[in-house]
Amino acid sequence: MTYRKHADSQAHSSPWAEPGKAGEHLALEDFPSFLFVRLANVMQRDVTGSYLSEFELNPSQWRVLAALATYSPIPFGELVKLSMSDKALVSRSVQAIAERGFAKVENDPNHGKKLVCSITAKGRALYKRVLPRAQAAQVEILELLDEEERIALHAALVKLRSALDSKMMA
Repeated sequence: MTYRKHADSQAHSSPWAEPGKAGEHLALEDFPSFLFVRLANVMQRDVTGSYLSEFELNPSQWRVLAALATYSPIPFGELVKLSMSDKALVSRSVQAIAERGFAKVENDPNHGKKLVCSITAKGRALYKRVLPRAQAAQVEILELLDEEERIALHAALVKLRSALDSKMMA
């Protein structure tokens, strides 16, 4: 009931308008990180999961396959960085799609112990089947917002990503 009451009180103004210098006016459910993670989880489960299940892929495997379709061949370490996931999850995902013949992992000829991942013809064919479904699902999400909201949200997210990427590099 507390959350409902809080949500109703926020109907007329954004809690982000005046969060306080130290965030003292923000409730947990108003934290950007809380909202982003919650939204990402719902989108991954309900939107992405709805079409990936028919291809017997999970979201992590799809991200790896999509990255390989774009950047193949790619050193495993770069794939981990690109995916923004932990090494173990990327490793399991690569292994799972490689076992199904969608990717291959080989020793880097320039660095014996390092691995290079690449997409196979079978993997590229699967990617081409999944991509239109993924794109359509993303458009459904975007259509929940009007054009002005989409543009503003995109600009804000790009700005946040850039600022946080710069902060992490410093």
